[in-house]
Amino acid sequence: MIKKLDKHLVLIGMMASGKSTIGKNMSEILNTFFYDIDYLVEKSENKTIAELFKTKGEEYFRELEYEKTREILNKTIPSIISLGGGAFINPRIRDIMKNTTTVWLKVDISEIIKRVKLNNNRPLLYGKNNEEIGKIYIEREKYYSMAKIHFNCNNKSIKTCVTGILSIIEDH
Repeated sequence: MIKKLDKHLVLIGMMASGKSTIGKNMSEILNTFFYDIDYLVEKSENKTIAELFKTKGEEYFRELEYEKTREILNKTIPSIISLGGGAFINPRIRDIMKNTTTVWLKVDISEIIKRVKLNNNRPLLYGKNNEEIGKIYIEREKYYSMAKIHFNCNNKSIKTCVTGILSIIEDH
């Protein structure tokens, strides 16, 4: 299993796919920094993402998301980065990811729906039914599939996902 990163490792995937949890665990194992872009945006604006969507709109949020991502990617120490669920759709973000290792955390939509229903902090999914959430997932899959590594997290523990991803990265 890999012991040190030689470039940034970026976790992508649908909201509630485990990016933050897996990313934090990886950063502890690799003794490197972990950055959650959604958290950085919220901290910089002193508002939740839901509040930003409501008061300033999605376009404003997406621009902040891009700026925070670019800022972290410009840091020289390779780190683990968790992107928000919709970030990788943005071609500008995909473009600045060219020199990173991107990992798509694949989770079945039924599991995503279960996890999302437990958290009301998802502005894009608020008030949406399962079919509408499924549609968002399907629309995003074509972008997520552009990641360099695809890792199936279905029915796997956090530890299994972390060690599995780190093993794949070592082989890359």
